Amino acid sequence: MSPCSNLKSILKLAIKDYSKISFGIVSLVFLSAIVFSVFPVESAQAQTTTTPDEPTGLTATAASSSKIVLTWNAPIDNGGYWITGYHIERQVDSGPWSTLIANTGASTSYTDSGLTPDTTYTYRVSALNGVYGISGALYADPGSDNSLSESWQRVYDAQVAYPEISLVITVNPDSGPGSLPRSDFEYAIPTLRSVGVTVLGYISTDWNKGAKTDAEVKSEIDDWVSMYGDGALGAGKGISGIMFDEMANKDEIGYNGDNVQWYTGLTDHAKNINGLAHTTGNPGTNTKEVFIGSVDQIRVHENIGTPDLDDLFDDWKLNYPISNFVIIPHSTPILDEDLVMNSHQYMTHIYIQDDGADGSNHWDTLSSFFERIVEIQDEANNNSGGASVPTNEVSETTPPTVSLTIQAIDSNGDPIGMWSGIKLDGTTIDSGNTPKSFQIDSGTEYTAFAGNFEQYIFDYWEDSSTDSDRLITITEDTTITAYYQIIDTTAPIITVPSDIFTETSSYSGTEIIFTVSAEDNVDDPITPTCDQNSANIILTNLQTNIGTTDAKTLYAIFPLGSTLVMCSATDSSGNTGLAAFTVTVDLSLQGDALTSNTEINLTIQAIDSNGDVRSLWNVLYLDGNQIDEGFTPESYQITSGVEYSVFAANYKQYTFDHWEDGSTDNPRMISIDADKTFTAFYNAS
Repeated sequence: MSPCSNLKSILKLAIKDYSKISFGIVSLVFLSAIVFSVFPVESAQAQTTTTPDEPTGLTATAASSSKIVLTWNAPIDNGGYWITGYHIERQVDSGPWSTLIANTGASTSYTDSGLTPDTTYTYRVSALNGVYGISGALYADPGSDNSLSESWQRVYDAQVAYPEISLVITVNPDSGPGSLPRSDFEYAIPTLRSVGVTVLGYISTDWNKGAKTDAEVKSEIDDWVSMYGDGALGAGKGISGIMFDEMANKDEIGYNGDNVQWYTGLTDHAKNINGLAHTTGNPGTNTKEVFIGSVDQIRVHENIGTPDLDDLFDDWKLNYPISNFVIIPHSTPILDEDLVMNSHQYMTHIYIQDDGADGSNHWDTLSSFFERIVEIQDEANNNSGGASVPTNEVSETTPPTVSLTIQAIDSNGDPIGMWSGIKLDGTTIDSGNTPKSFQIDSGTEYTAFAGNFEQYIFDYWEDSSTDSDRLITITEDTTITAYYQIIDTTAPIITVPSDIFTETSSYSGTEIIFTVSAEDNVDDPITPTCDQNSANIILTNLQTNIGTTDAKTLYAIFPLGSTLVMCSATDSSGNTGLAAFTVTVDLSLQGDALTSNTEINLTIQAIDSNGDVRSLWNVLYLDGNQIDEGFTPESYQITSGVEYSVFAANYKQYTFDHWEDGSTDNPRMISIDADKTFTAFYNAS
């Protein structure tokens, strides 16, 4: 600083400090200041700071067995500078005190999570008013939904390394909050807030263009809070305030009325309506005295290179706390460390950006000077401000946990697995199939619920209450029972063959054997019935309840063409299931078979090794399908010239040996043109 600048600064101080005394005295001091110009300028102009008062009204409330919520009020006296955060200490049972969080940021609440049930925790909170810090713009992408980008990580690391410094960062997802929340900002904002960074949301007020109405700006404030506020991201994890860019700097009637009243109203909307802690305005240039108080802090310089601070800070600014002002020069290739140190006479926050000299966006990266400015500001903080004495100690004990078991029983008295769960404050916190045990907080009211599934409909609880959502508070391990009615509203499932396609050489059609089955979730057994769309077809039931299923095997001679077969089954509750398939029979040409499709008789008889005629079971097949059966001697009417197969069954001591022509095939293939008898010979052991 030049000698002339020193003189100018001293003269300003004299006028500031004694402006309320008579003119003659001012003149005397004015001359005295000139005579004693050997006093250091920075010491003369710096404002006296003290530590803030302690916070008031500290409370600790157990929200669950693993969570305690702390709330407090800001100190009555901030020591001359705005509160930059709070320091929380914790004691577990009667153990030693330790730092829970070095700097919470401006929020006056904190949630301590991951706690042990049935344990006493004691807390005390101190207020921080570290005077000097950085207030700047960081419009770089924050990274991903689980990691920070390089610029954002540097801010995080600086706040961790210097927990008492005030770092105020303006973020800007999409020229404001945007229309939808972004997962990378949902991760990054709470991450910075967790170490005490003050995060401001960007809003352009566009005052000189008249493009933004009062309602539009307030709507953007609301959007910031709804997407990135404490309500969306968690207590103490959302944005701390708003930065109003393109702020008016003229005391006049603007597009939204009186400019000063407008920004005062926007600050009120941010703080008193939305619960935010801080507002900054950015006219980017010098401003009028009347704007002091309309926002918490004003950026009085945003331009290429650093300004002359003595010229920028004219007399009226020296009448106000230096926490009102900040400068953010950009496109500055060399850091002037002397300017940063001299800035402590005029402002609490500063940010100098080296980027932008080439015409690029100067706020999309973090300044390479950032860490060095942090060091300078922290060194200045060591000589000013600090932490208050802590609050009175407040203790809270987390409740113990107990086991709640939900079981389900149907109207038959059988245990069943049904979906159940518990809710806390309307939110499901655990669920599963019965029987299911849940660990819950003793003495806390929960909602237990039991769901329905298919025929099982909730009826009542063991205490006779009939609401499937039941309020319950327990202090010891407890089992509750949900009782269910069986109300069958589900139709049986019918299984039929796929559509059948076959050929025959007979004009009268061909024999088809098929199996259908039915399953019902309540009735057992249940047997299906089938019908067809032709009165000329008779479906013959060959066998019912085959194996372990409710099945029926049917036989019929199907005519040439397509026949729709409809099958159904009705359970005891009147629910009917339906299924259908089509049988298509085509005429095939096989030599003279079409002209000689004469009906002839095939007789099967059985003789044992003693020469005695026996009555033994045999079966007739066509195209692999069983079409008839009976005890020997048995005669079947078949079509001449068509190939069939016949099977001779064993029974007890009678074992098939051979046919009358010496063939030992069983079953054997048969194709005849006239009535004929085949004899199966058996060994009798």
